[in-house]
Amino acid sequence: MMNDISDFKAVCEAAKRSSVKLAALPDDLRTGILLEIAAELDRAADAVLSANREDCRAAEADLKSGEMTQALYNRLKLTPEKAGGLSVYAKSVSALSGSLNTVDYACKLDDGLVLERIRCPLGLIAAIYESRPEVTVQVSCLALKSGNAVILKGGREALHSNRVLFGIIRDVLAGHKLADCVVLAENREQIRQILTMKGTVDMIIPRGSNTFVQYIRDHSAIPVLGHADGICHIYLDEGADPVKAVRIITDAKLSYPAACNAVETLLCHPASEQTTTAELLDREGIAYHPAHDNTWRTEYSGPGLSVKQVSSIDEAIRHINTYGSGHTDAIITENDLHAAQFIREVDAASVFHNASTRFADGYVFGLGAEVGISTEKIHARGPVGIEGLLTTKYVLRGAGHARSDYTDNPERAKDGQKNYTHQPLRR
Repeated sequence: MMNDISDFKAVCEAAKRSSVKLAALPDDLRTGILLEIAAELDRAADAVLSANREDCRAAEADLKSGEMTQALYNRLKLTPEKAGGLSVYAKSVSALSGSLNTVDYACKLDDGLVLERIRCPLGLIAAIYESRPEVTVQVSCLALKSGNAVILKGGREALHSNRVLFGIIRDVLAGHKLADCVVLAENREQIRQILTMKGTVDMIIPRGSNTFVQYIRDHSAIPVLGHADGICHIYLDEGADPVKAVRIITDAKLSYPAACNAVETLLCHPASEQTTTAELLDREGIAYHPAHDNTWRTEYSGPGLSVKQVSSIDEAIRHINTYGSGHTDAIITENDLHAAQFIREVDAASVFHNASTRFADGYVFGLGAEVGISTEKIHARGPVGIEGLLTTKYVLRGAGHARSDYTDNPERAKDGQKNYTHQPLRR
């Protein structure tokens, strides 16, 4: 692949230009491209699995030496079922109704003077992520559906997997003269180059540790959409159903401990059946960690769980808003008033009642896939799908209208000046 910096910059600039052509396509054509990608992913499942096995063999040495964590290795490895099911992301994104070029606000300012706000692409996005090869498919499909070109930078540990997946996607796009819309970056120098491309790259989406996301923020003037650590909480309220509690907590901790939506801290009310719950969870293999300040911001990525007793729901909410990362938090309770208070006052992108934190996922939410989960409060929050890759433009259509014909203050209007009608129009 490209190692020359000037060549890489030229390729990224070509991607930005090509994004205009992609955005101009009718939605049904972009949908058709995604269905072609889905079919090719199905056909190439064995090749994807073979490439992933090559990556895993190389990663096993790093795992033994301690240079790679078990959690990272688990994210890297594709099972035959996963490799054969990657097309589901392309299919699910293709089935979404198109929001690109739709009008989300319209207003008649005066006769013959109509304003519309239209959803449009960001342009060129750069996704920088580690380990999980399926991210290559998810991000590419969401970008294409939303009319954005994309730079893909996966981790070196998934190099062979990502090359195969990128090749499949690019070959389909080449058949529509849109091959420039996707770019594969493969080394750190290219990441450094991406960070300097303000004006070419419109948004960077880093997926990784909090330290990594902060590094990207500190070294680029390009807007960054990312999330901090996945410090997810579950609060076990007084009177909580212990059967529900065990089922929810076990799933939230053990179904995929390496995921950013796995629970890391359990808060317990003294009147909850925490002793019974603890005994049952212990049988499931969940390791309790003693409560102290250093554990509250720990993302175990394994069976570990920080546990703290809190005196009330108010203390639980204060703890979550102090130590949480704003990702996903849940309450287990049969008290609807407490559930409503928790949902209202917990400051997080996703807040659940009697459900596992593991549901925080773009595909699960019906977004088709996700480019990541954002803990930002501006632009997009939570699992980011198509809507998070769109911005808006205002379009005003007139017939020779001039601003000086109108007054902003009816009480001080000059002779002949008119008032705006500001009549909302049905979208």
